[in-house]
Amino acid sequence: AKKIIQESIIALSEVNEFARFPIYVSISTFLMECGEREDSIELTYKITNPEFYDEALTFISTAMMKQGDKDEALRIALEIKDSKWKIKQERFTGF
Repeated sequence: AKKIIQESIIALSEVNEFARFPIYVSISTFLMECGEREDSIELTYKITNPEFYDEALTFISTAMMKQGDKDEALRIALEIKDSKWKIKQERFTGF
């Protein structure tokens, strides 16, 4: 599955960024759910659109919180800039 995701990311690099970034968020979320934390974070850092970047960080932080990694969840949450995603993140994690 990891190879398919990597190939998809390479193929998506040719797609318009507004079409590409929501897919990156979905892939990043999927990777977190599969326990591929580092790959999820690495992909998220490729997102240059602030809104999609914050959305991905929200999902990552929330997943880390659910996994019991509060310190790392807080570190990721502090990177969120958009108030819309901060509110959602606070609702799920409490900070």
